[in-house]
Amino acid sequence: MNRFIKTMFILAGGLLPIIAMAEPAEGNPAFARLAGHEGTVLLKNNHQTLPLAHGAKIALFGINQVDYVKGGGGSGDVNVPYTRHFVYGLLEKEKEGKIDLYNELTDFYQTAYNNGSRNAHEPEISNHLMTEAKRF
Repeated sequence: MNRFIKTMFILAGGLLPIIAMAEPAEGNPAFARLAGHEGTVLLKNNHQTLPLAHGAKIALFGINQVDYVKGGGGSGDVNVPYTRHFVYGLLEKEKEGKIDLYNELTDFYQTAYNNGSRNAHEPEISNHLMTEAKRF
């Protein structure tokens, strides 16, 4: 247990062991990034959609584009030095001219997030926005 610091807290008349991560071991962050990079795409590519064609139009749905969930809650939580929302990578590719992102959806989800919508609550999309995204 050399990578863990064990601390005992007194709780309700008893001892509750709590294990907290110390600093990550050297090389672990780089290895985790490599594993994430190599294991991310788990899709069946029936219609040769991937890789995306240059200039592909993308309408990204879901609150998780601005509220990324890196793990579960409680004991399923994961401690990481940073997270990166999915949409930020796509916005970067849009700036490079590689894709065209329907930003109205991103704006909608960002506003919903700012107003309290989180992973457990997917905001309702108007028929107008859905129609415009399909037309995009």
